[in-house]
Amino acid sequence: MHRKSLLLILSVFALSSCDLLSMVGLKKENTDQTQVNEKEESDDNQENHSTTTDDNTGSNTNTNDDNTGSNTQVDDTDETENTPFSLENWENFSFHEGNEPVYNDYWTFYYGSSKNPNGRLWQNPSENSSYSGVEFVKNCQIISPLFNSWTKIECRFTFWFSSHTSSSYSATANQPQFKLESYDSNSTLLETQNIEITKSNIPNNNSPYVKQIYITQPTATHFILKWNNYIANGSSGYSAILCDVGLKGWPYN
Repeated sequence: MHRKSLLLILSVFALSSCDLLSMVGLKKENTDQTQVNEKEESDDNQENHSTTTDDNTGSNTNTNDDNTGSNTQVDDTDETENTPFSLENWENFSFHEGNEPVYNDYWTFYYGSSKNPNGRLWQNPSENSSYSGVEFVKNCQIISPLFNSWTKIECRFTFWFSSHTSSSYSATANQPQFKLESYDSNSTLLETQNIEITKSNIPNNNSPYVKQIYITQPTATHFILKWNNYIANGSSGYSAILCDVGLKGWPYN
């Protein structure tokens, strides 16, 4: 009798031990899985809450040329999506309204990668002067609107010039002041022309200067005018202010 009771007690204890071990194993498995889930959730939170820096340093550019940025190559195809000008007659574009400088709606100006930024519009201090416009400094360029192709296109750029005393405006020797790049409808570069302006070209009566350039690429549909150098004036220099542009197509060279 006692022998049977002892065997029964041992059997119950063995079954209880198995259940206890199963429970411990199950608890450990659940604990491990919870730790894995918590780690994955922590990683997800760390990724989703990472700090993002918005580098928009060129959006409010001032006239200090120390912040010249990089000479960014812009996509001119996005800037010329408009109905082409025929240029059968003269088309005149202004970068001022009276004495107030403004960006022209048909042209796109870039300072580095900043489109039509603050700080690049220059107002002539002379009262009632129409010689205000867009100031060209380092890393500046302007994209023309689309126009019909002609055998020859005449471009008349009206500039006014601002004298500076800072050495940051000093000119590089033997370098043109502008480069004009002509493109076709596929934005293929057709030609690059150097535009030189010297101190002797600057009128001494505070009047503007008209620079005449011809594009003789019969498939040209737009161009980019790029700053390349200041106008030398001793240890400093002049910056050019673009006031007006006139364009006309001709069927002959």
